[in-house]
Amino acid sequence: MDNFFVYHNEMKVGKSVLDLGNLEAFTNKNVSGSKSGVAWVISGVGKRSPKRYFASMAFVIDTEKTGSAPIAGFNNSISGKKGIILKKPVEVTGQAWLRALNKQTANFVQGFSKISDPLIINEFENIFFSHGFKP
Repeated sequence: MDNFFVYHNEMKVGKSVLDLGNLEAFTNKNVSGSKSGVAWVISGVGKRSPKRYFASMAFVIDTEKTGSAPIAGFNNSISGKKGIILKKPVEVTGQAWLRALNKQTANFVQGFSKISDPLIINEFENIFFSHGFKP
């Protein structure tokens, strides 16, 4: 099963993942080939500095949409039926694994990207498995 990182910038999207209420993420990156993978979502909250980061949602990708998204400024989306939106997102600001993810994704500019680093995947699993999500 492939793993994908999704960065959800609350200011850019205009809503938190909790307010969206759907297992869905938006990007301008290519989402082709992500179906059946797991999307691990980190939300960025606040302005540039100090921005805080939260593990907020995880889901198995069922649908890839290209060329349209319900949020202005995004061309593509992924969504799923099996997953979890954390009612109380877990703050991960400053954690070593998040700094490594930030570096691997060019400061989250690659807002949707395949990840393979076992340390990072393990951290996502630890957070979301403890809340009942096991893909």
